[in-house]
Amino acid sequence: MTDRTDPRGPTRAGVPWRGLLVAVGLGCVVYVALGLVTDLERVRAALSSYSYWTLGAAFSLAFCNYMIRFVKWQYYLRVLGIRISHGPSLTIFLAGLVMSVTPAKLGEVLRSVLLEERHGVPVERTAPVVIADRLSDMLALLVLMSAGAVVFRQGWAVLVAGALLCSAVVVAVHVPRVGRALVSLAGRLPLVHKASTRIADGYESLRAVGSVRVLLLPLVVSIAAWFCECVAFFLIIRGFPGSHVDLFVATFVYALATVAGAVAMLPGGLGATEASMAGLLLALATGLDAGQAAAATILVRLATLWFAVVVGLVALGLHRARPRQ
Repeated sequence: MTDRTDPRGPTRAGVPWRGLLVAVGLGCVVYVALGLVTDLERVRAALSSYSYWTLGAAFSLAFCNYMIRFVKWQYYLRVLGIRISHGPSLTIFLAGLVMSVTPAKLGEVLRSVLLEERHGVPVERTAPVVIADRLSDMLALLVLMSAGAVVFRQGWAVLVAGALLCSAVVVAVHVPRVGRALVSLAGRLPLVHKASTRIADGYESLRAVGSVRVLLLPLVVSIAAWFCECVAFFLIIRGFPGSHVDLFVATFVYALATVAGAVAMLPGGLGATEASMAGLLLALATGLDAGQAAAATILVRLATLWFAVVVGLVALGLHRARPRQ
């Protein structure tokens, strides 16, 4: 499918300000609680001695994560036979990052809404890309944390929970009887029964982009993308005096905490990710005290989660401003 203008008028999808404000409020509560638990004065002292150049490098690596994951987005669209030029497609992909603070980032289906409004691609055709994208991301993070789980004998509950979630999606995709039974069940629910046909069409798209054959390349891409953020976390930790964490430990902690947040199905993983991250930094003797561990956790979430929201807001504004042809 080539680019085409949707005659229905300007893009209707706006910034979900109410949800964002709720997420920001929840984030503030989490970070204040983290500071209180570890002593706000110790957190302030840790931030005052921090080498902030490493935070700049972390922002750059986080953006590399987004650009690498864009390769997956384009790949999935091609699997579905959808051809969108790179510029508009990149803007739509980045705009979806504004929904990073939704549970398991499933709100990134905003990309499908923008595709339908600007290019006439039905939402149900591309929405399953969000599920396939989350599947490849989860598997990549499980790969990144698995070696650390063996070495440190920690995180097995998170590893198993993540593996079970991935297995459930794979079974639904590869066993049509199971998948179509779930679609039929969803179609009978009071709030969604009018969209039963669209749900069924979406399932067929999910079978196309979620198969094991299609999954291999996105998995490799996801490992590279999320390793960038693991390196960002490593640099942030090394910005504190006295830290002696290595990249292996940083990769394990960041991947495990991110999976914990996704499994908890909390907006942006808020609370579960921070608690896991700060706790592991102390448990693994990384050379950080409680104040530094809390500060490192807050800084990496700023450079990854909240930076993604800002990038998404900018991209959504650019998408709206782009003139129709």
